[in-house]
Amino acid sequence: MLLEDYLEFYEGGNENSFMSMTDFLKKEKRLGDDFTSEETGITEQLQKSKSEIQGVTHVDYSSRIQVVSETEDPLFFKLLTEYKKITGRGILINTSFNLRGQPIVCSPDDACKCFLETDIDLLVINNFIASKNN
Repeated sequence: MLLEDYLEFYEGGNENSFMSMTDFLKKEKRLGDDFTSEETGITEQLQKSKSEIQGVTHVDYSSRIQVVSETEDPLFFKLLTEYKKITGRGILINTSFNLRGQPIVCSPDDACKCFLETDIDLLVINNFIASKNN
């Protein structure tokens, strides 16, 4: 995420560029009550929206964050900046790329195979963009 989005949503102090730390959503950005397993089952808690940026918010309102700077990663910074122009948020989900039970994607060939076997809409590898037709 961009630094400005990090500062908007998180308590601060753990901004880093390696996804090695977590930080907690600011209280005013949280939706619903804090996690209490006695009152509600874990499945129900996992299904509740926790924030406006649900995809990156854990059940305890934490996130593992990677703050992207223009000096450290200019291409990814530009991507996030353009994405923010479209969506209003310079935040993307970074997750492992593989099918359940399969090894992590390690090559463009692996990426194409995984892309074709899933419901992924777009695949971007460097300057190449692949999309699926109906």
